[in-house]
Amino acid sequence: MNIGAISVHKIPIHLRLTFISVFARSIYVIISVYTIRIITGLVDLKEYALFAILMNTVTWLLLADIGIGNGLQNFISQQKIKKRNHYNYILVAVILLLIAFIFWVSIILLSNHFVTKYLFGKLDNSQFKNTEQIFLITCIIGLLAGIGTVSHKICNAFQKSYLPSIFTLGGSIVSLVGIFLLRYYELVNLTSISYVFFGGTIVFTIGPLVFFTIKAYKKANLLFVKKNLIYIARKILIRSTKFWIFSVASAFVLQIDYLVMSQTISSKDITLYNILFRLYGIMFMVYTLLLNTLWPSFAEWKHIGLNHKIKKVALFYVRVGIIATIVFSVALFFFTGQLVSLISKFTFLVPGNIIILLCIYFIIRIWSDTYAVILLSSNSFTALWIFTPLQAVIAIMFEFLLSRKFGLAGILYGLILSFCLTVVWGLPVAVNKTLKVQS
Repeated sequence: MNIGAISVHKIPIHLRLTFISVFARSIYVIISVYTIRIITGLVDLKEYALFAILMNTVTWLLLADIGIGNGLQNFISQQKIKKRNHYNYILVAVILLLIAFIFWVSIILLSNHFVTKYLFGKLDNSQFKNTEQIFLITCIIGLLAGIGTVSHKICNAFQKSYLPSIFTLGGSIVSLVGIFLLRYYELVNLTSISYVFFGGTIVFTIGPLVFFTIKAYKKANLLFVKKNLIYIARKILIRSTKFWIFSVASAFVLQIDYLVMSQTISSKDITLYNILFRLYGIMFMVYTLLLNTLWPSFAEWKHIGLNHKIKKVALFYVRVGIIATIVFSVALFFFTGQLVSLISKFTFLVPGNIIILLCIYFIIRIWSDTYAVILLSSNSFTALWIFTPLQAVIAIMFEFLLSRKFGLAGILYGLILSFCLTVVWGLPVAVNKTLKVQS
């Protein structure tokens, strides 16, 4: 009897997948940290502030799939349980993504001049050349990445959530090699760095999507798809739109910060904010990976009535996440210089109140993101539709007002207030109602 094999088999699948994902992501983090450190040595502080805003723009463009990724993931999970052909949905989803891509490219081309002027108009960009061109090409790259990441959601639905981590790692390696080549051939400037850094992800997002498209074409019932194309597309769009509305509102909460900062605080503070969030992001990435691997499990447990298991598992990992955040924040407080130097060649004096605010913010994120994933995996959107837009309005209002008075701390005050006044208490109530489990 192979005891080792039995013990491994007994490990829950979401934990096994998380271990593989964490390993791949750990290497990714090391490479990404090293890449950013190289970039901070190749550009000055003002250029990096512009680069940070470009990174934020690419994050916004991950919404380009109009929610199809999350919607399709849930459809695949449900079709698998019912033992039905899920490739029909994948094939129709790809058609919808192609239409979405054409639409978004048109929007980007029409709005590029105005958006560029708004984002970078208040920065001292006299040294920056071809800002509009940099922004346009970066947006196209981000758009391709956003459409392509649907392939990662498909992997999650097939209980292969380690693959997106491997794909992400591959993209980071391509970007690092590209940066090395730029430095070796003395082609370093903000334009080339941006194209290489952001372009590395395309191969490992669009590539897998092409693979799934070919596989779906071979395994789907083409006659059924042809006859029911509008019906399937409508089903996908109705569910996907629900996810997308939530995602857009969430983006206004979580990604509006750079749009606000570009108007209210200095390039130095924007750079500091980006570096600190990248440090915390190393820790938070592990928790996000866990939630991604739990998503299909939550969906299946909900479908077969194991609601008590969902809540028990979720609360356990929330506690672990909170403890990890506190430990990380204490380490950052005492070893600020050493930790910041790992990711940046810039030197900063980080106020203690900023670290405390970041600790509070990420504890809140762990709590609220966990409950949001439970609701999303259960296709329960009502609470998210109510609270998230309200949270977005609160975040925008308070970030603008408080950042003008308190600077960088004001951005964090605004973020924390937006969570505390809405989803921190609202989502747990909604989850208890959805799962019909008493606290």
